[in-house]
Amino acid sequence: MAKREHIPWDHVTNPLVSSWVWETEHFIVTIFAEGLNVKKMYNWKINDKSSGRPVPFDSAPAASFQASVDAAVEVIAKSYPRELGYQAYAGELATTFTIHDGRKLDFATLIGNSVTLTARNADGQNTLLNGIFDIRNYDITIQTDESTISIIPPERIIDISKEYGSMSVLDSLTKNVKSTRNKRIFYEEWRKGCSGRPGFNPGTVEHGPADEFCGIHNI
Repeated sequence: MAKREHIPWDHVTNPLVSSWVWETEHFIVTIFAEGLNVKKMYNWKINDKSSGRPVPFDSAPAASFQASVDAAVEVIAKSYPRELGYQAYAGELATTFTIHDGRKLDFATLIGNSVTLTARNADGQNTLLNGIFDIRNYDITIQTDESTISIIPPERIIDISKEYGSMSVLDSLTKNVKSTRNKRIFYEEWRKGCSGRPGFNPGTVEHGPADEFCGIHNI
């Protein structure tokens, strides 16, 4: 799992509400935890500052503080230009996308490689693209020559192989199922045999401390 940079949170708490704020010159991220019970309600929001003043950009409820962090930093890493450096705070979340068959894959190891990519176009036909693999915000790009770049939504990806290779590389990317650092939330659909349960966010599985050992996720 890619190591993430530490976020310099400004934490404020009182008996009813706790908040964590991360402010940069480009945005403000705020996470709220509300409630008197052990099980608190979490929400996160991002305000964009590119116009000179904070403007609501994205927000959502989440199951925990870590789930809030993961959701917020993924949006930031995929929304702001790579050269600003915010992908370092998201780790593998910055390069993980869902393809046509529902699998969530981390494409980090393919960046800069020559590949052959098979994509489903709007007419339902498969198209082959040969070129240099990269990621731009929420899309995959293939640079086919010096002046031509094709943009492919991840959900249209059918297959990818290395240049001059016939074997798909998707299975090798699938083997490494991504999770939060505490190994409680895994970024894939729930499968039979898993001792956890479908997570609060779609496409996630949650494991609690009292769950039986899970042979699928090895926790």
